[in-house]
Amino acid sequence: MKREWICKDRTYYCDAYDSYVQEAQNLFYRIGNLALKIPVYKKHLRDVTGIPWLVETLNKFSYWYDATDEHFEPDVRTLESDDPNIVLEIKKLNKRIGNLFDEYIFFAYDLIRVQRGYTDLLDHYVHTRSRYLSERELAEAYRSYLDGVKQKKDYERVAGTSMMTMSYEPYRFPGEPDKLCESFLFDSLGTFLYVDFFRGLRLNHIPKRCDNCGKYFLIAGGKYNNYCERVLKDDPDKTCRDIGARRKYDEKCKDDPVWLAYNRAYKTHYARYMKKKMTAAQFEQWSRQAVEWRNAAEAGKLPQEEYERIIKE
Repeated sequence: MKREWICKDRTYYCDAYDSYVQEAQNLFYRIGNLALKIPVYKKHLRDVTGIPWLVETLNKFSYWYDATDEHFEPDVRTLESDDPNIVLEIKKLNKRIGNLFDEYIFFAYDLIRVQRGYTDLLDHYVHTRSRYLSERELAEAYRSYLDGVKQKKDYERVAGTSMMTMSYEPYRFPGEPDKLCESFLFDSLGTFLYVDFFRGLRLNHIPKRCDNCGKYFLIAGGKYNNYCERVLKDDPDKTCRDIGARRKYDEKCKDDPVWLAYNRAYKTHYARYMKKKMTAAQFEQWSRQAVEWRNAAEAGKLPQEEYERIIKE
């Protein structure tokens, strides 16, 4: 009875096998095409990523009941065979298929890790103060992150996923003499991202989610900014950073008495200029002087009452 049940189960498996193959190949296609959109893969993996891998792997097995280049159906009698050569071939095939699936699974895990792990670290630990962190603050932020993700799955946490080797090699850039350069070899996308991310983090080259459009951009070690420079869809003449500068100005004018007084005085003097009660030169001179008064008031070098009195004149 048990033997009969096993045979029926294997018969169903054999009949459905090709549909599993087609489904897997379609998934590999999707993952492979996604990989080719990533800059580090565009030039180097075009010849090894995609659907042919599974077909080639399966074609290395010769004991099929019905097999073509694109159709595979195992023979139940082959699966039940005690022939050591057939058993060995099945083991080899299963190992090759397992390695292939593992490669795609690890790549998918690395993408999920970027979506969940890296964004969590950046949004909730690195950028909470809206400024660059010191070495000590950065270490404390990462320690807090590690404590907070202990219960999460591996692919939801920032981590290196395989091995990396480093060597020194002479390299010649176009039009320049040889230079001794560091050469890195990564076994996975996840490890490359891990190393590249933390090297950039320590140099203040940090991905940041734009407070306007919500997309990430790179702060490249200069002035910290909460807004990217992508062009607005509904206003091609402005960027997210333009919107951010205006929002920042409006918030200061609303909450900061120094900026509130400056904004009121600016509007008053601009209205005088528009009504021809001030010349362009007079308005420009007042504007420069007003900025100096504002900076002095912010630094506490000019009392607020005195600042409000002179900036109105």
